[in-house]
Amino acid sequence: MNLLECKTIFLLSLWKTYVGPALGVSFDMSYVEAVGYTMLGAGVTVFATLYFEQNVTRAFKSLMRVFVRRNAQKPPKFKPVLRKALIFYKRYGFWGLMALTPILIGLPIGILIAVRLGSTKHKVAVTVLFMSLCWSSLSYIVTLNGVEQLGI
Repeated sequence: MNLLECKTIFLLSLWKTYVGPALGVSFDMSYVEAVGYTMLGAGVTVFATLYFEQNVTRAFKSLMRVFVRRNAQKPPKFKPVLRKALIFYKRYGFWGLMALTPILIGLPIGILIAVRLGSTKHKVAVTVLFMSLCWSSLSYIVTLNGVEQLGI
């Protein structure tokens, strides 16, 4: 096993978790290795995001105030993208957001949204890590079976 391969899977898993196990199959890694490095990257992201959540929120608000002053126009009170996000959250709730965070939304953004909407940090951390494990396992299995069917 090459250290560069491990670092690649770790770095790719800091944002989304389905690419790492798929690469692990191409690197001839076992399930434990591929999913383990993926979960290591996801864990670092989850705990770093939760640790710095208040600082990130404060910095984002400051940045938005500067941006609004520069444009001198009042921003719309309610944007269509936010409306779609709220409709999704009302329909599918916390579990829908957490299910899509590792593969579609991205770990840091999904975590920040969940905490901002009132979920406890502990619940978010456990749920995101569990969903990351599920998606990583699925990615590894699907990729492994696809490679075997191709005869590679």
